[in-house]
Amino acid sequence: MSVSVVTQDQITAQGAQSVPEALRYTASVLPEIRGNSAASSPYLFSRGFYLEQFLDGTRLPSDVSFGYAVPSFDTYGLERIDVLRGPASVLYGQANPGGVANLVSKLPTTTPVHEVFATTGSHGRAEFGFDLGGALTQDGTSPTG
Repeated sequence: MSVSVVTQDQITAQGAQSVPEALRYTASVLPEIRGNSAASSPYLFSRGFYLEQFLDGTRLPSDVSFGYAVPSFDTYGLERIDVLRGPASVLYGQANPGGVANLVSKLPTTTPVHEVFATTGSHGRAEFGFDLGGALTQDGTSPTG
């Protein structure tokens, strides 16, 4: 069994804007783009099999044979990506023996976070976002009690 963890720090350092870009330096994971436009479908392969994707442990819909329902996530909302390779991936259920990629969402934090960003790029890409976090009350407890 082999496990790789791609952290948010690594994703930021790479400048990755998608999951395939974030996993391009992960051993035995091959990102493949099918199509010739910016909206092409990203596929992930590991050890010759389609790499199943999960979000917080829940299997995402996918249909490789027909080319639709392939999930695509912006990495800004992810805390990390866990890649479990090999036959042990069947621990997640009926997954391919090549492995699984579990995308872990950011969680609320009591540490103050105040971040706003805007990005532009080629092919008409424009992206805006914000990340706000912190305790809701002075003492860090729930406002309802």
